[in-house]
Amino acid sequence: MNIKNQGEHHRKATFKDEYLRLLEKFDVLYDERYLFKWYD
Repeated sequence: MNIKNQGEHHRKATFKDEYLRLLEKFDVLYDERYLFKWYD
C-alpha cells in the first residue's frame, strides 16, 4: 500500500482490522481486554 491508495484501502479495512492485522503480523502478544474500546 502507498499513500496514493490509502483512501481506497481504508474503505476496505477498518482501523480495528488493520491494527489487529499488524499485531498478528509482528507476533505481538496481546490481551483484547487491554485494547481500544471499539465502536462500530
